[in-house]
Amino acid sequence: MRRERRNGKSKTPLDAKQQALNEQQERLRQKMEHLERLIEEAPKRAEEHEKRRREQLMEQSRRPRRSDVPVLLDKRYDLVVPMAPSRRSRKTLKAEKRAARLTFFTLTVVLILILVWLWKIKP
Repeated sequence: MRRERRNGKSKTPLDAKQQALNEQQERLRQKMEHLERLIEEAPKRAEEHEKRRREQLMEQSRRPRRSDVPVLLDKRYDLVVPMAPSRRSRKTLKAEKRAARLTFFTLTVVLILILVWLWKIKP
């Protein structure tokens, strides 16, 4: 009882599965080759990246900085602005003093309450 082989037009489910596995194996092989090439090229790419970064740093250090450029002597653009006392600063000082006084009294009252509570607990 020998099975006769079918002709190429009609495929069995096993043949289809084997073909799918072969295609999957080929895709995996190609992916592995690609990843191996990336692993081989990684040190070269890292070296090139480091070289480019060093060149950029060297180029930046060669460029004149803004502090190296002479300052304009035109008085219209003088950077020193005289500070005139304003009334707004006094109002903020008063408000700050009032807030600090309120905080001080609140903390003092809380401290006194804690001391009274501790004194009642421990006779």
